[in-house]
Amino acid sequence: MRRVHISIKHAEEMAFIDASGNMDRQGCRVFLILTHSCAGGVPLGIFITTNESTETVTQALELYNSLLDETSYFGRGAALGPAVFITDDSASERQALKNVYPDATLLLCVFHLLQAFWRFL
Repeated sequence: MRRVHISIKHAEEMAFIDASGNMDRQGCRVFLILTHSCAGGVPLGIFITTNESTETVTQALELYNSLLDETSYFGRGAALGPAVFITDDSASERQALKNVYPDATLLLCVFHLLQAFWRFL
């Protein structure tokens, strides 16, 4: 994952973050942070939490950032992170990203937007 941060320019531009859960008895959530490349999505980071509350995700992102240095995100550094995050419509996830990366633009994922619209129908 370190090589992705320093060698793929897209890491400074855009990252996708999404959580999967209910894969174990404790209901832990697995968060993947990816960026895009010509080969598809490549990992920037991963963290596991016991829940998806804003406080928990914020602390997990801050801990993740403490592992990074100024060469992360193709030179933008851990403090700035990527310019754009693409997420689903999880309010707690989006608020945590605002807390940790206040200058980042948050966009909704088209897939999740269409999925929610289809469920509404």
